[in-house]
Amino acid sequence: MRHGHWDSQRPSRRHPSYQVRPGDVIAVKAGTPAQQVIRDATELTGQVPPWLQADHDGLTAKVLRKPERREVAAPVQEQLIVELYSK
Repeated sequence: MRHGHWDSQRPSRRHPSYQVRPGDVIAVKAGTPAQQVIRDATELTGQVPPWLQADHDGLTAKVLRKPERREVAAPVQEQLIVELYSK
């Protein structure tokens, strides 16, 4: 939740990112300078993952559940991450 552009119902964190949980609602703060940029970007988004519920008009998203590995399209090699952190 970097640079104060985002709201969550949980207390603010000291770290720029944190794990969201099922049931968490993330929203764009009203009046933030990034609001229009984010609104424009949501118009380019063709598909919302099945583990999220998005409200493009309200600029909010609700985490319905944790994604399954097969639903994550990023080219990630988990074994390399494990090897890095095990050093």
